Amino acid sequence: MAEPKTFAVIDIETTGGRAKSEKITEIAILIFRNGKIIREYQSLINPERSIPPFITRITGIRNDMVAEAPKFFEIAKDIIQLTKGCIFVAHNVRFDYAFIQEEFKQLGYSFAMKKLCTLALSRKLIPGLKSYSLKNLCRHFEIPLVHHHRALDDAKATAALFAILSKIKGIDDWTSHLIKEGIQSSRLPIHIPKETIQSLPEAPGVYYFEDQDHQVIYVGKSIHIKKRVLQHFVKMTRKAEQLQSRAYHIHFERTGSELIAMLLESTEIKRLQPELNKSQKTVSLPHKLICYKNARGYLTLKIITSKNESAEHEYIKSFRSKNAAQQYLAWLTREFELCASINKESTNGKSCFLYSLEICRGACMGLEHPKDYNARVWTFIDSRPHFDQQDFLIVDSGRSADEKAIIAMKDGVYYGYGYISESELLMSYEDILDQISPQEHNDEVHSIIWYYLHKKKGLQVISQSE
Repeated sequence: MAEPKTFAVIDIETTGGRAKSEKITEIAILIFRNGKIIREYQSLINPERSIPPFITRITGIRNDMVAEAPKFFEIAKDIIQLTKGCIFVAHNVRFDYAFIQEEFKQLGYSFAMKKLCTLALSRKLIPGLKSYSLKNLCRHFEIPLVHHHRALDDAKATAALFAILSKIKGIDDWTSHLIKEGIQSSRLPIHIPKETIQSLPEAPGVYYFEDQDHQVIYVGKSIHIKKRVLQHFVKMTRKAEQLQSRAYHIHFERTGSELIAMLLESTEIKRLQPELNKSQKTVSLPHKLICYKNARGYLTLKIITSKNESAEHEYIKSFRSKNAAQQYLAWLTREFELCASINKESTNGKSCFLYSLEICRGACMGLEHPKDYNARVWTFIDSRPHFDQQDFLIVDSGRSADEKAIIAMKDGVYYGYGYISESELLMSYEDILDQISPQEHNDEVHSIIWYYLHKKKGLQVISQSE
């Protein structure tokens, strides 16, 4: 007989609505199993900032009440120990989970739990109500709720609601569906504990699957390591089946920066030659995006293979696959309000689909003069970074709030990356460069850096002359 699930019913009060900028003022945790509360925890929290008057009117929590309360870092260990092995339950779970996750992130810890939302569950199991707020559901089920917007009372009401929902037919199916595991546990690698997967960080970085002998068989990168690892097993491809049966270990390196994750993945695949990264072991970028002027005088963007390249073409960018090139061209067309018909070399004079969406400005029908249309194309072409013989530093997000990632180019070639504190950005160019760990250059990184700089407009770039 399967062991019953243990749930941590959690409610928090905060200084505002945004997890990135506001703080927690109170937390309540009820450990819930077999329809009963088996443990209770509650604490006010010093948010280390003033509580806005309108928040006090809602919650009743005043600045003087939290002045002597513990700060989050002082109770963080209690929260981890109390909720270990539990499923995080809350009414509108995204709100509570995001705040707690952000508080731990500021401490340099990756908080990760499976989660279940009683708001979503109520909508599935009790259709037709005008409101699914906690207050209205308590009224509907006659659940006592005396001090609404105080953590302990709201947590107790949520636990009582969950107990009622747990008795409704179909609850098990919906609970399994709504718990955010990402995949069914039966699809996880059979030799890697589920807890290991669940503890992966929800942050940018590179991850490594190893076999029984600790040989790396696959390297990947993501802005959300845990989510990406789980995605490998959503569709049972040949690669997923091999990872499921052959992976015994998984480790990762947090990078903070998406760009560093992309560069490190490229370098590691070339260095380690993992068996399941076959398509990425060697660099092959056969598909190119080029630009030329058509017979009507409009600059046309076209995807070609290397063998069809001509000196008359303006080279834009290279791609590993035709699909990647097509996706990029589609983005480029929307971003700069270009014409799909022109890029497809259509001359029938009819409007393209993008014109009906008010993206294209009518060049397909001759409503926009080639001079005006071409100016936007040249705006994009001229905005491309040119790396030839250049020395510069790219400043990106670090692994914590007060850290910056630095990617260095020397003589137009990728030099390496490193991390410094935000205050160290005031150092000289040479001193910052001393913090860089040299990395091996390969032909792919130029394209990666170019793409990232264009994608992340406004990213800070420091040239050696500054």
